[in-house]
Amino acid sequence: MKMTDLATAMAPKLPIKVVGIRPGEKLHEMMISADDARSTVDLGDRYAIEPMFVEYSRTPFEGGRLPEGFSYASDTNDLWLTGEALLAVLDGSMPRRLRRAND
Repeated sequence: MKMTDLATAMAPKLPIKVVGIRPGEKLHEMMISADDARSTVDLGDRYAIEPMFVEYSRTPFEGGRLPEGFSYASDTNDLWLTGEALLAVLDGSMPRRLRRAND
C-alpha cells in the first residue's frame, strides 16, 4: 500500500502534502532476502521463515519451497492493497484469508 493511499483512506477530506524522501529513509523494504528464501516455506497466503538452527527442534511447516534466488521486497510486490480494501479488512467485510494474485 502506498502511503498516500493510506492517508486518503484514513482522512479522505484532508489535503495531502508530499514532502519527499528524507535523509536515511528507505523507499522499499526487503521482507525475504534471497538468503532467507532457502529456509522459507510458501503457505499459500503467507510465508514462514523456518529457523536454520539445528538445535531448534519443532515440526516444520508444510508448504512449498521457494525457487532459487527468490526474494520478496516492496519494490517487486505484485499485490497492492487499496485504501478501500484496507478499510474492508479493518471493518471485517473482507475475507480473512487473502491470496496472492498469482495463486
